[in-house]
Amino acid sequence: MFPESGHNSANYFLSSTFSFLESMDGIINPDFPAILYATLVHCLQYDMNNFALHIFNSAIHAIDSAFRGNPARTLHTVFGDLTFNRTLYNDKHDKHHLFCYVDHVLGIPKYIQYDPCIRSLIFTYALKFNSMEKVGLVIGDLIQGFSFGLNNRKLKAISKQTVSNILHFCPSFSISPVRCENTPDHLYIISDEKYKSLQHEHSDNDKARKAMIKMAVIFEGVERAGNRNKLINPYTVTGFGNTFWQDVLDILHARYDMDKVKLITTMGDSVPWIYASASELKTDKTNTRFLLDAFHAKQAINRISTKMENRELLSYYLIHDEIKEFKYLVNLISLNKKEDRKQRINKQWNYIRTRWKDAVAIFQSSVGCPMESHIEHNLATLISSVPKAYGRGWLEKLVGFIALDKNGYDMQEMYLKAATIKQADDIVNFDKQLDLSMFDKKPDTYDKGNSGKTIQNLLRSISNNY
Repeated sequence: MFPESGHNSANYFLSSTFSFLESMDGIINPDFPAILYATLVHCLQYDMNNFALHIFNSAIHAIDSAFRGNPARTLHTVFGDLTFNRTLYNDKHDKHHLFCYVDHVLGIPKYIQYDPCIRSLIFTYALKFNSMEKVGLVIGDLIQGFSFGLNNRKLKAISKQTVSNILHFCPSFSISPVRCENTPDHLYIISDEKYKSLQHEHSDNDKARKAMIKMAVIFEGVERAGNRNKLINPYTVTGFGNTFWQDVLDILHARYDMDKVKLITTMGDSVPWIYASASELKTDKTNTRFLLDAFHAKQAINRISTKMENRELLSYYLIHDEIKEFKYLVNLISLNKKEDRKQRINKQWNYIRTRWKDAVAIFQSSVGCPMESHIEHNLATLISSVPKAYGRGWLEKLVGFIALDKNGYDMQEMYLKAATIKQADDIVNFDKQLDLSMFDKKPDTYDKGNSGKTIQNLLRSISNNY
């Protein structure tokens, strides 16, 4: 039961803090005032957590009292460790099967130590940090609040294995894109890929042991935000298969009225699958064009020559569409070079020559291609900064979570809801299910006698009218 309410109740629970204040009565410590303050906050944090745990415990007992209760269970909560009693019921069909109503009502799965709130925080933060150890430290500090002393901070950290288990045992999420209110007549798509090592893949070919993660960002233009440019209404798409551009097209139709889109500009580094975007996305009503990423065009120029004056002059020729002057300078740079160096220069020249018009157009476009920075910040730092391999299934699931997070979905809320939505093949579908009951087989109520009489009456009425 609760102690009496009001000021006396606060005194009851804040025993540690009041003991500290009483011990400090008349004592002045001018040398370390910050330590005194920190100790006071530490005592107050401890007492407030105990106060919250008492309230939490009483609330769960109130819910459980409707079902009757007994066995104890301990949960790590945002207020600290909570131990409470609840009832286990025997299944009338199977006496060896036990069921707990209060766990079911509150959505607390069996055998877990951390409550759903902490698990949802771990899941959400793991999609923003590149280290599970970091996640455990941050969530430990977040849920326990301020504590004074090195040992206290170490004890709060959540283990890497716990973070990993929460991520791995979460099902995949399936949700349709949100329809945009307005459809522009011009859309932009930037794309790139990242390779990630796979577990249990044995091959002499390096690429065969890696998964190619494809990423594209659909947006409506660029606007100025302070000193930086910002994409307008961006939407991230990830994939692994050969149907990637078909998936992008499906998302375009889900988000926009494609009859109103007159042009789609795709941009990237011109590898075959990216270059194919223009032809894959073109329709009878929507034209497409491909522009070479300026980053890769300048990268090729930098590989042709190490001298700054040559790089600047080559860039000038490219920007101003002067291919003859560009080629002449490349030939001058190649003179008196060793054969292997000449081959490397010629390779970069061929790269630019075959994509010349696409490269010139990117410098004349009002919108550039920020895909390198986008894929680096939103994907590579999360999965490539740590030198480890992934299982293919887990990698695909993780990349899907990252894409949903970047698209602005509330991953914490989705995680909590996923615990109660029925799964199909380890996938939780958040879309509203269609009512297909109209296609259910109806019982046969056909009466031949009544049907025959109805037809006879209809024919009789027709003959009477004529």
